[in-house]
Amino acid sequence: MKNKLITRWKTELLWRYKWETITKWIFSSKEIMDEDKILEFTMGNNLDFRGYSLKAGRDFSEYSDMEYEDILQESKGVISNKKFINIDFSYADFSGRYFEKCEFKNCVFKYTNMRNINEEECKFSNCYFFKGYYNASIGLGESFYENIEFDSISISGSLMFWPNFKNCIFKNVKLKGVDFGGAHFENVKFIGKVEDVWFRGKKEAYKKGRYWETKYERWNKINPMRVDFSDAVLSYITVSDYCDLSEVILPVDKSCYLINDIREMRNYIENRLMESESDFLKLLLKLQISEKEGEKMSILCLNDLYNQIKKFIKKENQIDALKLWEEISTDLLKKNILSK
Repeated sequence: MKNKLITRWKTELLWRYKWETITKWIFSSKEIMDEDKILEFTMGNNLDFRGYSLKAGRDFSEYSDMEYEDILQESKGVISNKKFINIDFSYADFSGRYFEKCEFKNCVFKYTNMRNINEEECKFSNCYFFKGYYNASIGLGESFYENIEFDSISISGSLMFWPNFKNCIFKNVKLKGVDFGGAHFENVKFIGKVEDVWFRGKKEAYKKGRYWETKYERWNKINPMRVDFSDAVLSYITVSDYCDLSEVILPVDKSCYLINDIREMRNYIENRLMESESDFLKLLLKLQISEKEGEKMSILCLNDLYNQIKKFIKKENQIDALKLWEEISTDLLKKNILSK
């Protein structure tokens, strides 16, 4: 099935013509494709783009006898100001492409390859991503993702720049190394493993740059993260740049604490350390509550802490470290520096 959907665009005369027509439109100045009558529909009543490929660097001669320059026209390879509505992109390949100011509505992305893309000021609504890849530079400037389900897809290593997520689900998504830079979350749920992820309220370094300085007022706005982690497994979460976690829902398994005031917690641990030297307290300061720019709140994952105790604290001192943590956490909960 997969191979047939992919190879038809190269080997079948009618589908080669369809590839040529679609691609000329994508690289044209037209917002909506006029010649969609040539396209077929899937069982889900979506336009059939399954297996379509526009991978950057691929030789167009595989699909068309037209000259490369005639297909690209004046676009320089950028996909700009297009409306993709009711389209099935299953098994399609857009890796390496640059999308700007495009709209995707009611689209399906199953096993779609969108590695190393650049996405700037696009809008996605009522779309479904399953497996496949969607990573690189996402949300440049400000992008919108509304009513989106990301299911078992890889977004690993992506750098985000002020995207907005509303009514979205991240279910069993590969998120390792993702930087949610300046992202806004409104009614977003994470299910499954959320590991080695960075949540940032701003991307201040970029805002101060020559190109970025005054283009978007959005960059100065930070909303509370309205995120539900109740069915997530959190590990090695980094929070910085004034990220507001006041409305976050923690995992129901009680595996995490919310640090309501990171500075107060640091002061508390530093004062305890002055009273008595402790490798465990030093560990807390260095690995769990180290200073980060603009950090007001954070999430402390107990499984990470326990693993660090096993790794960095001498075996004969590990029980004492756990007892000390129980004492400290109880006190911090009473002071509302921590909450569950």
